[in-house]
Amino acid sequence: MAGKSKKEELVQKRSAQILEAAARVFAQKGYHNATTKEIAAQAGVSEGTIYNYFQSKEDLLLSIPRLISETTLLPSLSQILATPITSGEEEEKLLTLVLDNAFQTLQSNVDFIKVLF
Repeated sequence: MAGKSKKEELVQKRSAQILEAAARVFAQKGYHNATTKEIAAQAGVSEGTIYNYFQSKEDLLLSIPRLISETTLLPSLSQILATPITSGEEEEKLLTLVLDNAFQTLQSNVDFIKVLF
């Protein structure tokens, strides 16, 4: 499988930058009080740039969980779950790793979690 092109990497990086800014603004002001202008300023992009990556403010909100799962949660879970299990003790260790990973993901994404709740 070929790696991502530079353009795809740039799109992914810029999308994440905008989503992270949106999460911060949503967490600070609430979804309804946040504006795309504030999100753009927080992300360091023009307001129009947001609409090159997302259809609406609602699309931004709905994309935040995807960002967390694709960039943090799923890659580490895939690595953990690739570990072969040969005993009950290893199964317990694996479950502990999965739970620790989920907790660390929550801790490192407080703004995202505030937005979701």
